[in-house]
Amino acid sequence: DPIQRIWLARAHQQQVEVLARFTILDNIRQDSQATIAQLKQQGCRISIASGDNSGHVQQLATELGIDDVHSGLTPSAKLALVTELQQHSHVAMFGDGINDAPVLAGAELSVAMGSGSAIAKNSADLILLGDHLSRFTQAVAVAKLTTQIIKQNLAWALGYNALILPLAVTGHVAPYIAALGMSASSLIVVGNSLRLLRIKV
Repeated sequence: DPIQRIWLARAHQQQVEVLARFTILDNIRQDSQATIAQLKQQGCRISIASGDNSGHVQQLATELGIDDVHSGLTPSAKLALVTELQQHSHVAMFGDGINDAPVLAGAELSVAMGSGSAIAKNSADLILLGDHLSRFTQAVAVAKLTTQIIKQNLAWALGYNALILPLAVTGHVAPYIAALGMSASSLIVVGNSLRLLRIKV
């Protein structure tokens, strides 16, 4: 049963008297579906590794559109699963509970939710501030743009130095012109890097 039920009862005159029933159901994070859709568009494969019972996990997986589901796993079984996956692919593990700490510590990239347990956050490489999974896709976008800008800056700096230094050494360019060009080159690199400040997250 995907719904967790807890019964409170007492023995009374050789009979069991039910006092209360509590029905517990986990809510899906608001941005889960959108985040998973974005990750799939980027070519990521999404899996669930959970210690909960199969019915509950399967219901969540169906709602989120996740096909690869592993339920009823112990912390050591989660770690074994991630270790196996890492033999042929890169793995990012998300977790927020105490029992996620071992697998977070063993994953190539581990991400803990800001609302998670302290031990999970201590074991993770990244901590998402707040309670939004979309922060991860935003971080990936920023990282990709940062890498792109670094490559642009390196290409510009190497190209400029390869062109101007031989001309300056052979006397085809006056030293003060080369110095001014070097300063201008540095300003171009800084200006290109400042594009990162325009990213709104």
